[in-house]
Amino acid sequence: MCDMRPIAFRNAEGDKLQGLFCSGRGEAACVILCFPFADERKQSVRAYMQVARVLGQRGLASMLFDYSGCGNSEGEFQNATFDVWARDTLCAYDYAKSLRYSKIMALGVRLGANIVLEAQATRPVFEYILMWNLIADTWRYLQAEKRRTRLLSMLSAKRRGPSCAQDPDGEIVDLSGYHCGLGLLKSFKSHYPEDLLRRIDNGVVESAVVVSRDSAEAGMYADGTAPRLRVQSQSFWYMPDASGLDGFAEATAELCERRLA
Repeated sequence: MCDMRPIAFRNAEGDKLQGLFCSGRGEAACVILCFPFADERKQSVRAYMQVARVLGQRGLASMLFDYSGCGNSEGEFQNATFDVWARDTLCAYDYAKSLRYSKIMALGVRLGANIVLEAQATRPVFEYILMWNLIADTWRYLQAEKRRTRLLSMLSAKRRGPSCAQDPDGEIVDLSGYHCGLGLLKSFKSHYPEDLLRRIDNGVVESAVVVSRDSAEAGMYADGTAPRLRVQSQSFWYMPDASGLDGFAEATAELCERRLA
C-alpha cells in the first residue's frame, strides 16, 4: 500500500515547492517523479499517481512535486527556465536525502525527462535516471505546441489571457494559458539533450531513455530489439508492453525496482 501525504520544501531561490510523498515498505530507496510541461503535465497527473501507488506496492518510496511557478508551488512562471527547474529537482533530491534515503533515482516523462537530464548534468547525484520519451529537439517541440495553441484559440470563442514575453523571433507565446518568459523560451532553443547525455554517460552514473512503442521523438529511433538498445551512443530501453495507464505504471515500477533493489 502507498501512504501518501503532502510535503513542502524550499528551492534555491527560497520558493516553497509543494508535492506529495508516498512511503514504501523499505527505508533505503526513493524515486522522484518529475512532471512534463504545460498541458502534458495536467494529463500526466493520474499516470504519476498510479506509478507512485505501484512503487509503494513494490516497497519503494516516491515523491512528486510541482516546479517553481507551476501547480501549487510558489514562484512566477514567467521567471522559469530549464536551469531553475533542474535546480528544483536537485532540491527535491536534497529533501529525499534528508529523509534518510540512501538510494535516490529520478524519473521524468517528456519535458520532465529533459529536466531530469539537465539536473543530472548539473550535479550528478542520482543513483539512476529514467527518461520516458525524452524530447530530442525542444525548440521543435515548442513550435509544435505554439501551432497547437493557435489552432485551439481559433476553435475557441474565449479571449486569450494577458500578454507575455516575446520569443527570440518576436512572436508572443501563450501556450494554453501558460505565458512563457524570455528565459524559458531561450531554454527551449539552447537545450541540447545529446550533449548532456554524453556528459553524464561516463560509466559512473547510469541512465536509460525509454521509448514507448508509438513514440520515437525527433530522430531518436530504436533500431534493435528489447531489452537493451544502442541509439546515438546512448543506451535505450524499449518497453513494448508499456501501453495504457496500468502498463506504463507497471513498466516504470519494474525498471525502478530493478535498479534500486
